[in-house]
Amino acid sequence: MNDAESILEYFTTGMKYILEIKDYDFDVMHNKVNLIIPERSETFMSTANKLREEGKLDGIKKGIKEGRKEELIETIVHLTVKKLDIDSFPKELEKSLYNNEIGTLKIIRDNLLTIKSLEDLEEYLN
Repeated sequence: MNDAESILEYFTTGMKYILEIKDYDFDVMHNKVNLIIPERSETFMSTANKLREEGKLDGIKKGIKEGRKEELIETIVHLTVKKLDIDSFPKELEKSLYNNEIGTLKIIRDNLLTIKSLEDLEEYLN
């Protein structure tokens, strides 16, 4: 790696760090960079745009994951109420579902046909 690449890498890492610990306005940052080191102004904008796109992609991925989790929980609740012929799903148990990982929820979903009581379901959550 040459000096210019090293400098760009350090610059990018520093920007990521700053943006993670504080929500900065890109335009304000760009103006400050342009004032202090005008030769890096274009690099800043390129890096800032790249970081924005990465942030958008991360947000989309997180949203999709949360949507999957929500759908799994709704499926578990709906099918459990029907299977056990109960009036409503206990709120505390539903809260417990939200506190579990998607992997655990998939295991519960895949085993709903074997669940005969709410206690059976709770065993998967402990």
